[in-house]
Amino acid sequence: MLLIILLVVAVMAIGDAVVYAWPAWAPRPLWALLDPVVHVLLSVAVISPLLAHTALAGRAWLWVLAAAAATVLIDLDHFVAARTLSLAEALALPSRPPTHSLLFALGCAVITAALTRNLLGGGVVFGSLASHVLRDASHYGAPLLWPLVKQTTLSLPAYYAAHVGLCLLAGIVAGWPFRTLWSHRLSQQAAQLWQMLQS
Repeated sequence: MLLIILLVVAVMAIGDAVVYAWPAWAPRPLWALLDPVVHVLLSVAVISPLLAHTALAGRAWLWVLAAAAATVLIDLDHFVAARTLSLAEALALPSRPPTHSLLFALGCAVITAALTRNLLGGGVVFGSLASHVLRDASHYGAPLLWPLVKQTTLSLPAYYAAHVGLCLLAGIVAGWPFRTLWSHRLSQQAAQLWQMLQS
């Protein structure tokens, strides 16, 4: 589990260093394409303990695609709020739309769990969207606690703590520490190899 947490922290540190140290002379639309990549990498790292669970491991790649899609598609709300397909105008909104909230993430998770009849699948969607809005809240704020609070800005320590907490929550839901995360198949293969060596 420690390795997973280190991975989450590394993605936050490296990804944000690249995205938010973007030079002023570089094209902003290119930045807008790079930012979703960091969102996807971070959300997949955060939910990875859930992907190790036997209920999802068989089709983990589908859930990775679902997480990536949820993480990217949430930003379509910028275009809806701006009432335009212009990237420049969507990026120029004074604040992020209310769909950038934990309440929206929870609603999407409940719908996913109901449609797929898989609670862990709902957890994948919640973790992905929560990761996205938490990251956004650390950069210029987001309506994280909407409708109770219209705008929340997280400090850097709070941002890191929230993501580590989200990852730990995913690990607990996935059965940690009672299940060895990321290594279920490896442990089975090691046991088979051991049996072959003994015979």
